[in-house]
Amino acid sequence: MPGLVPEILDALCLVGAAAWPVLGLAAGLLVLRLRYEFSRRATAERELRESESRYRAIFETAVDAIIVSDQHGIIQEFSRAAEAMTGYRAAELISQNMRVLLPPSMRQEPERHTARYLWTVRELEVCRKDGSVFPAHLSIAEWWAGGHRHFTGILRDLSTQHREQTERTKLEAQLHLPWHTFHIRQAAWGCAGLKSHRRLAPKRGSYFGMR
Repeated sequence: MPGLVPEILDALCLVGAAAWPVLGLAAGLLVLRLRYEFSRRATAERELRESESRYRAIFETAVDAIIVSDQHGIIQEFSRAAEAMTGYRAAELISQNMRVLLPPSMRQEPERHTARYLWTVRELEVCRKDGSVFPAHLSIAEWWAGGHRHFTGILRDLSTQHREQTERTKLEAQLHLPWHTFHIRQAAWGCAGLKSHRRLAPKRGSYFGMR
């Protein structure tokens, strides 16, 4: 038995000598793999930060109001344009339901009716913080994150367009009024002339000396 110990040690040395190159190669491959994963993750994180920066730039500088909510209509983000348009600060509406921006009469509707209304409507009335109401165009985009559905709503104030349309309609009515009045007067003059002609014209038969 004692004579076998040196033989076992020699065998282990031979196996170890043969295994070192394999272990070294495996270690080298592992290091390369780790470097690749770290580089890929760093690139992904950098792209994510750049994407977030672009999103924030658009979100904060867009002229139209941008509102982000979850699938239950709870407001998660409220842009600066939305603040200026509604008079609310973002901190006042975060975690509030979207229905707070609807006229009081619509806030009493069941939540599912409100959700269906907001999903299908394209033009609606929005209630400001001071209680005043203005017309707005609504566009909604649906997206998913973390297995949950979210919505991004874009509001465009239509007050100026509606006011210009009203003024245009009034102007068109004023432009058509003189022509309408002219035709009425012309018809009245025609009737008056016909009556005068009948009154002045000699009776039938007077041409023949008949009375």
